Amino acid sequence: MTDPLLCQTCGQPLAPDETTNLTTGHCPRCAPPESAHDPSRVRWFNQSRNPRVPLDTPVPGIYPATHRPDGAEGEVWQALGAKRPPGWYVWHHVVAGRGVHQAEIDFVVAVPGKGIVLLECKGGAMTRRDGRWFQNGHLMFEQPGEQLERARRAFVKDLRNRARRLPEIAIALCFPATSAPTNRDLGGVPVLYREDMQWFEFGGAAQLLKAFSGSAYANDETYVAALHGMWGPDWWPVRPLSRLPDRAEVAWRQLTSEQSVLLSCLDESRRILVEGPPGSGKSLALMALANQFQAAKQRTLVFTYTRAIAAEMARAGLLAAFPIRDWALVHALKAGLVTVSQEEVEAHWKAPEWLAMLREVALHLESHPLTWDVVMIDEAQDLGQEDWEIVDRLMGP
Repeated sequence: MTDPLLCQTCGQPLAPDETTNLTTGHCPRCAPPESAHDPSRVRWFNQSRNPRVPLDTPVPGIYPATHRPDGAEGEVWQALGAKRPPGWYVWHHVVAGRGVHQAEIDFVVAVPGKGIVLLECKGGAMTRRDGRWFQNGHLMFEQPGEQLERARRAFVKDLRNRARRLPEIAIALCFPATSAPTNRDLGGVPVLYREDMQWFEFGGAAQLLKAFSGSAYANDETYVAALHGMWGPDWWPVRPLSRLPDRAEVAWRQLTSEQSVLLSCLDESRRILVEGPPGSGKSLALMALANQFQAAKQRTLVFTYTRAIAAEMARAGLLAAFPIRDWALVHALKAGLVTVSQEEVEAHWKAPEWLAMLREVALHLESHPLTWDVVMIDEAQDLGQEDWEIVDRLMGP
């Protein structure tokens, strides 16, 4: 017998006839407005770094499709997005490995029937002398080929843990601001130049295919879903709080290397404290972590202090986020701990009434345990002692 699905808010089992709420994880009493749930905003975030989580195969295209990177990577993104051959998959910024072995790959291109190409982009004027690459006249500390080989080792290790079978994994360089030299046959890693990107559909694609050895590969594209899962955890759809919801489009924002490290920190500790100044990306990393836990079927609850932050997270697709005191009030009403209307609360409740209600909820949770697999807190600096007592009860022993 399988365990029943539970409401993300009150923890009560969802009835079989509440199928309309199974996608949001809420019972009819706690379900947020339908406008807050837009599956397209979390379309590519039903993935996880956990290889045991089933993955959906994406359609051919470029990911993300609406976020142009800066500089040289932006030029490559535009060329691959508009001029790639039919059936090709392209992912911008894939992180492989962990810790000192972590590597960031500018573009990963999957070619059906051929394999995968890891593409490293370098801006500026690139020249080659005595077998070494110079960027704007300066010798590069780490040569692009060496950087790619290091990234390939980390990439192969990660993908092997996810996919049943691996295709050929090749590497190539791209210098979109550098004109092709007269002698392009430099040996070693294939290079795409400015002309290749400008006319990618005619010559650039063929140049990229030179990265493959030419050995036959069975047309088994099951690795694509696993590869898409590797890309997914490093992107999150966000919308700035300063922009009006009805006028703002969801934008893909890339996690930094430091934020990406948080996705693997829980392998070492079940408790993480993230500190940083406003705008440093704490909430963004929290949403990515919360989505990972939910994809792994772990009951996840995210608390905020203000309603504005919880509403923003809901609009970005994270429906397990609630202001902690609103959540406690809903629990108190359902448990019969208080008998007031929402209108009375908004009109008359001050700090003493809120704190008294929080203490009652903490006592009730002590005698009626309601535990979660993961509890995450944003704006933690604003929580008081009574708020933290509720968090402590929900986390269990």
